[in-house]
Amino acid sequence: MEAISLVKYPILLEKSSDLGSMGLGPLRGFTSLTTQRDRNAIPVLSGSYDKDDEMAKELKPGRIIVTSMGPKDEEQNQMFRISSVGGDELTSISVQANHIVGDLAYNLIKNDISIANATPAMAFDAIKDALVDPMPQLWFTSNIRKVANLGWSFKDGKAVTNLLMGEDQQGDTVTNTMQALYQGEWDFDNYWLKFTDKTDVMRDTGIVIKYGRRLKSLSQDTNIDNTYNAIMPYSFYDPNQEKEGKIKDYDASGVVQYIGTGGALTYDSPFKGHHLNGTVQNGSYYHVNKIVTSGAVNDDTWYEIGNNQWIDQHFFSYDKSRAYIVNPIKAKGTIRLNDATNDTQGLIVDFKGVGTIEYAGNGKVPLWTSPFVGGHESGQYISNGSSWKIYKKAIAYDGMVWYCLGNDNTQWVPSQYFSLQKTGDYATTPTIGILNITKAKKDKDDEGVVAMSLPGTGNRVNWNVGVGSKWKITQTAKDSSDNTWYQVSAYIWVKNNDYVDFKATGTVTPNEDSMRNQIARATGRVPIYHAPNGTEVTHDYLTIGTQKLITAQAQNQDRVWYEIGTNQWVDSSFFSFSGDTDVPPGQDDSGTAVEIKAQEETIMLPELVMRSPFTSGNEQLRIKPVDFSSYGVEKDINKLRMLASTYMKQYRIGYPTNSFTITYQQVCNEVDLYDLVKIHYEKLDIMDVAEVSSVTWDALADEFTSITLGQLPVAPEHLLGNYIQNMVDSGKAESEKRATHLFGEMKQAMELKNADQDAAMIKLSDELGMDRQVVRDNMQQLKDMVTSINATVSDVHNWISSGGGGIISAYPNWQNPTELRAQSKTGGYMRFNSDGLEYVGRDGVARTAIDSQGRLIAERITGGTITGIKLEGITVDGNSYLRSIGADGATAVMSGSHGFSYTSSGKEKIALDWDKDWAILRLGSQYLYASDIAWIRQQRGGRIH
Repeated sequence: MEAISLVKYPILLEKSSDLGSMGLGPLRGFTSLTTQRDRNAIPVLSGSYDKDDEMAKELKPGRIIVTSMGPKDEEQNQMFRISSVGGDELTSISVQANHIVGDLAYNLIKNDISIANATPAMAFDAIKDALVDPMPQLWFTSNIRKVANLGWSFKDGKAVTNLLMGEDQQGDTVTNTMQALYQGEWDFDNYWLKFTDKTDVMRDTGIVIKYGRRLKSLSQDTNIDNTYNAIMPYSFYDPNQEKEGKIKDYDASGVVQYIGTGGALTYDSPFKGHHLNGTVQNGSYYHVNKIVTSGAVNDDTWYEIGNNQWIDQHFFSYDKSRAYIVNPIKAKGTIRLNDATNDTQGLIVDFKGVGTIEYAGNGKVPLWTSPFVGGHESGQYISNGSSWKIYKKAIAYDGMVWYCLGNDNTQWVPSQYFSLQKTGDYATTPTIGILNITKAKKDKDDEGVVAMSLPGTGNRVNWNVGVGSKWKITQTAKDSSDNTWYQVSAYIWVKNNDYVDFKATGTVTPNEDSMRNQIARATGRVPIYHAPNGTEVTHDYLTIGTQKLITAQAQNQDRVWYEIGTNQWVDSSFFSFSGDTDVPPGQDDSGTAVEIKAQEETIMLPELVMRSPFTSGNEQLRIKPVDFSSYGVEKDINKLRMLASTYMKQYRIGYPTNSFTITYQQVCNEVDLYDLVKIHYEKLDIMDVAEVSSVTWDALADEFTSITLGQLPVAPEHLLGNYIQNMVDSGKAESEKRATHLFGEMKQAMELKNADQDAAMIKLSDELGMDRQVVRDNMQQLKDMVTSINATVSDVHNWISSGGGGIISAYPNWQNPTELRAQSKTGGYMRFNSDGLEYVGRDGVARTAIDSQGRLIAERITGGTITGIKLEGITVDGNSYLRSIGADGATAVMSGSHGFSYTSSGKEKIALDWDKDWAILRLGSQYLYASDIAWIRQQRGGRIH
């Protein structure tokens, strides 16, 4: 008996929940059907279908095809949602579909996701919970144990697939996708998303492909055009660069924030040896003239808020939104808009037309005094639906379009409330052109040449013109239906239809965009601002051709601004210095001393070039120049060499990029996506390892038709970024080590006076994590405690220093030493003698010591239990509770989470609990609620006795 051959056909489903049924029926009409899977990408399906098959009409976008995409069990019965169906071919139609997980490409998140130390499961759960269109059927598994910090904003509008997939590009920061953050590989089994560790998912097949033997076809693409095998590292060094510790000009606003009683003290200088010269009131606003960022007292930032009046950063906070540095310059420029267009931001241009107020809310629409930030409502209002002539147009720096309806100091309306799309609306543009009348009207039903008194509105004009006549155009316009109109006389506008063209000899096609840009460059007006921040506009403007003296330059809001008078600032992009009488910044040296500056130096390696290890001695080099100026190399050749070496590792200098495509079925059926294959070139005796980066599966024949072998993905190490971060962390750690040399800081603080000492105390308390309110209420107690500790440290230090008379026995051959010292790398030393053991910091102050009198000092003590009779200090911190147990078993507890309680013999007597949204005080069997406490306070003048 002849065996029956069973053919497995794809199935068509109406929706994904129909999986497991026959759905709409089997698809027997496929003449070809392939699925392609690329590494970390959504699989896609392509096929050709017999257009005469009965199911052809059921193939519609949005429906689902169920078929296989590989030989494994988990690759069977995969759903592909149809994206397009083509019907132009004679015998078959083309079908394109995306794997069902591709539905995520059209979904978004509805809230920000910010999680520290998140596992992949936590990351996916957060994305799933935030989906705008919920997909409860999603299922996720991962074997990755790595954690990462997540930061995705719904405002970015990124599709969910852009949060899941995306290769890291080895820049100095990690690409913000799950694939890059966790170094995983994606696989999909319908709605089951599998995220596997890259090292686990790659299966070494053991297959060795010998080129020229086993392959029917193999195409190799070795990309050497963009492959460098050496780099020339260099860095620019400017000897004139200003160093830290110098006074710099500054221009900002700020407020005094003094935490003590009275006013904050000011000094005549920010540096050591300064003297008190005044007091400023807490909460007062001051203008900052100069700044010192380092090298000053306490190594703090200091601000000059008056003539030789300096204040410490701990007592002053400047408004960062208005901070800008002003540099005096001498220049003379002219307002010219050679590159300006009708859509240039920060510019007012002539614009003619008619529009309609369109407001969705109740009431009227207010008019504004200016289209730019700093303008305000004028007090005038116009009704919804009313039509208005337009005189000018402006685009603010935030991109909002504004229209002027009359007086340009009081009558501006934003485009969000103003439409040019209502019947009767239009916008005109002066232009130059000549049109031609192409043909005569055929009959009464024929539209013919359409002429009206206004573009798209007004009265129909009976305009009889001859075929072939030409007419000069003075303006163009667009009506509410986007029709184009041409003005040929004062009251005649001609519609652009089949009866009008510009093909005949002597015609001139008007260029509306070009004319609008010319109008902008001719009529543009540039606003003047009160400050170089683009947020405080005046009602004064500069017109084209105006020449102005420039006295200062400032950079703020990502723009450069020029000062043309007191509190008068203009966007520098509108200035030109090409005129005969213009003077560019930096060229006017009249009346000023000429400063001689050292020339900029170029730092390079002595050997000039750093080679890749893959180059031979006589091989021609492909050299890439790399500028490391931004990495703070200065004159340090060793640092330049280290950066260059790091750069070569990160960007794989010298490595070629290889790609192989194989169509031999015997090989194809033995491997799958992410598998590893060896390529052997016998003639060259080279063995290379490649990863399967793409597979094409024939779903009808149940076999792979081709595989693509690509270069192994490189784990992006971000070496340059890590190198810089390590430098920063190292410096920060050393700085923190010095800063948290607690006893040294205490000694320095006690040598200061007045506000300097207060600032040092605040800085010390910040480093210890103390509450600012505690410091405010206990400043004197804090100073007394620091004084006591400082005295003890000094006493212990002096005691050990004065000792050393005893003999230290040492074996095997020391001769009666009196003291033993061990020098540290940081400049301090450990010493041991008969009176104690002590570590001395580089500043000569003891850091920790045990003396012969039984005293112990240390900047930090860490242990399991501290036992003693008395504990003294300013604050006692803990994350649980404080408990005191009396001799009779009575217990008092203070908890930061729940409150206070006192119990005796297991019965609660007094308790105050704020664990709930209300507070309750229990006195024996009596309860007093928060409302009662408030009532008592009110009756007794705000105090409870």
